Amino acid sequence: VLHQLHLGHQGIVKCKKRARFVWWSEITSNIIEYMKSCRTCCQYLRQKFEAMGLTKLPETLWQKVWMDLFEWKQTPYLKVVDYYSRYRNGSIVNDHFL
Repeated sequence: VLHQLHLGHQGIVKCKKRARFVWWSEITSNIIEYMKSCRTCCQYLRQKFEAMGLTKLPETLWQKVWMDLFEWKQTPYLKVVDYYSRYRNGSIVNDHFL
């Protein structure tokens, strides 16, 4: 039963959710012990993820921009946002640009 609950190595929360259909005394501690003995779970449980750094803010207008080309109601648009001022501008893209 523990093996079936643990299929997919999806963590203790998922195992406990699956276990709501079965019950025996000390089921939670049995699930935890089973997971601690799983090589795959032990290998990936303690992975350290590198912290994401903060994006350096631009010092002037239009030094850094965000652009997106998208289509809405079968019309192509280009949207541009200035990171510094958060100013937004959008326009329809003509066919000769595509």
